[in-house]
Amino acid sequence: MWTARQDSRIRAERDVMDRLLPHFVFFFSWSASYVIGREWSAGFRHSYELRLELGIGYPDEEPYLYITCPSLLFDYYGDQLACPSHQFHTLGRREELGWTRLCHSKDWDPRKSCLAVIQRGQLWIHLYEQHLRTGQSIDDMLWDLRRRYTP
Repeated sequence: MWTARQDSRIRAERDVMDRLLPHFVFFFSWSASYVIGREWSAGFRHSYELRLELGIGYPDEEPYLYITCPSLLFDYYGDQLACPSHQFHTLGRREELGWTRLCHSKDWDPRKSCLAVIQRGQLWIHLYEQHLRTGQSIDDMLWDLRRRYTP
């Protein structure tokens, strides 16, 4: 059961998501909440589905971000993507479903929004697609981005 503070926060998050990412659907019930959305681009090999799960401790507890479709991800060499993996910023796999859990935050802060987490997932998808073309790890690409764009 959500507290009044959680209920207010989740409703505000849903309103922002509805406005800025209308292709993501926010499911909200008395015991659980999650966001599901598909990402596709003409340059992508696959269509992807992101799922953001808000646990009962949200926003004080970090939400889980998964790639749910395709349920199994493979690396440049055709091997199943390692989970957990620092190089790919993955935290594990939800074994019964095969979903890959993504790392979206070094240190969770309750002031971070669902929108920011979803945007991290979208970035991860773009970097993963780049990895499939080049073989470069997601961590190396993020490192290159930081070097290039950090003053």
